[in-house]
Amino acid sequence: MGRKIVLIQNVIMDQKEHIRELLRTMDETASSMTEIIFMKYFDNVEPKQKYLLAMYDDTFKTVSVFCQALSKVALTQAGDMLRKLIEQVAILNVLIDHPEKLSKFVEHYKLRKEIWDKSKSQQITIVSQKFGVQDDPRALTYLDYGWVSNKCNETQLLLEAGFSDMVSWKKMFLDKFVHSSYTNVDLAGEHYDYPIIQHLVEIASKCFDNLCCSFHKLTNFDFVIDKRDMFQGEFRPLYEQFKIKHE
Repeated sequence: MGRKIVLIQNVIMDQKEHIRELLRTMDETASSMTEIIFMKYFDNVEPKQKYLLAMYDDTFKTVSVFCQALSKVALTQAGDMLRKLIEQVAILNVLIDHPEKLSKFVEHYKLRKEIWDKSKSQQITIVSQKFGVQDDPRALTYLDYGWVSNKCNETQLLLEAGFSDMVSWKKMFLDKFVHSSYTNVDLAGEHYDYPIIQHLVEIASKCFDNLCCSFHKLTNFDFVIDKRDMFQGEFRPLYEQFKIKHE
């Protein structure tokens, strides 16, 4: 019995160390990307692609903030960042796989910036008139997702991006963080081992994997940073082993 307890404790410690290494690798990579994006690529692309690169910078920053929050066991804060990260990566996936949608995305993006200081009713009217859609709250959904398709919403965006599993994960875990429905204490778990951390890391790792792959597709950057192969050499082995352990 005593040997079994020790083995269980070792597995738990291995999982914790594995999570720490995943977070460290994602954070180190993401924290390096601002300089790479703006020094290496930003001035060498056409104007519309600058919107993509600016979004990549924001998204890598979201990864870094998520990792730092989770390292402090700030779970509700990490959950908020993860909800944001899923949508950011989904948008980038769609835009990289469907470059013909970029022009319409930029059009919606510019209008969103133009009206962000207007009242909600004013925003609805402006969007309705601009795009010829219904003059009701659905106009704002169209502003956010109509560049994908006419009746697109958040769930359909995730499906379009190939994130069908993210839909269920989001409903199961991340939507519970909305409106401060939970505190970090609520998420401690029966044995105070915070079991939700493994799920959060799994979702974040999948997002990060997609994020790096789409950035590579856009720029051909191979994520060798300071002579370290941060993606194929460090992140990917940790991610693949983590998925196997989860199964």
